[in-house]
Amino acid sequence: MPKLDRNMFYNCKQVPSVLLQGIVNADQIFIDVFAGDGAYPLTEKIMVPYKDNGHLTQNQKNFNKILSSSRVVVEQAFGKLIGRFRKLKHNMDVYHKSYCAKIITAACCLHNICMTTGDDFDADPYVSEIEIGGDLHEDGTRSGVLKRNTICNALLLQDHI
Repeated sequence: MPKLDRNMFYNCKQVPSVLLQGIVNADQIFIDVFAGDGAYPLTEKIMVPYKDNGHLTQNQKNFNKILSSSRVVVEQAFGKLIGRFRKLKHNMDVYHKSYCAKIITAACCLHNICMTTGDDFDADPYVSEIEIGGDLHEDGTRSGVLKRNTICNALLLQDHI
């Protein structure tokens, strides 16, 4: 068995894991992938929901609902990816992050080929939102918070027009 990479990221179950950030289009084609080992904060380019501490405004709840609904296509794409390549969900017996990243990227490319050639596949029904979403940092950049609030307020104005 290969020597374990000491820089490997361990998830909450103390199992070595790599997180996949995937950006998909409306056709469930991965247009960008990034395999990494950290969670993402709120920034101008990465929107995360408002933390529901029991004091969200109706506008903030609406923003969270719209943001969540936009994830449906992404969740379906991840479900299909994991359904096609089940080793991505379980131990790949690879102990170096660079190899894991190459395997994950190759699987995404093969998924895209399958999708563009009409070889559709039912999503894995056992992919949970936690596996897809991961834990995100609550802290965000000031510009990310400002942008999220601007979008939230614009949605409120759109509802009144």
